[in-house]
Amino acid sequence: SFQGSSASGLYYITNYGTISAEQHYCQMDTSYNGGGYTLLFAANSARNNFSGTNYQFNLNNTATPSPDTIYARTRGSTFTPASGDKFLLERRATGQWIVGTINSWAAGSSWAHINGHAYLGSLNNATSENSENLTSNYGIDDFECCAQSGGCQSTGGDLCGFGTGDSHGCYNHDSNSYCYGGGWDNSNASLMWGGGSGNNNFEGTYAAYYYRRDSNSQ
Repeated sequence: SFQGSSASGLYYITNYGTISAEQHYCQMDTSYNGGGYTLLFAANSARNNFSGTNYQFNLNNTATPSPDTIYARTRGSTFTPASGDKFLLERRATGQWIVGTINSWAAGSSWAHINGHAYLGSLNNATSENSENLTSNYGIDDFECCAQSGGCQSTGGDLCGFGTGDSHGCYNHDSNSYCYGGGWDNSNASLMWGGGSGNNNFEGTYAAYYYRRDSNSQ
């Protein structure tokens, strides 16, 4: 369902013709850090979209890929991010986004939990839609999942977030802590955007997680 090189939407993509084409949602808008991102996951709650204690990149459903519906695929062993690759998180209701450039990918090919919590990788830098450097300004230096002591516990969360590398995963305990995405707000797992306990909570509206291969690794 080709829609033009600049149009965001559904595309059928194959791996050099060696596997059957699969349908993906692609964010082609160049205002999103140049565009060219593939949707990995979408949800509107850090804790309520999936039953049990989960971890977003080990989830799977049959929904058509869309940033505005609950969508997930198991990503472990399908590809391995490398240094220089980018993850982009979009807050759909406002169009805000943050992109993190991978420095070191900790989760390996299985995208598994590391060091007692779902630490996926360190970041070279994190940048917002207004070109603000969130690493130098707020210390955003990690991409992590599973709030509440990192164990995806019953009061923990399903979604990943960009944060400051704590054992709780992405957290937002006070005005000096910043979290973008799924994290812990001192009482529950929530979707959060920025700093300050309870501020910028966007539970109930959609978060979309995208990926772009920028390294030379295949």
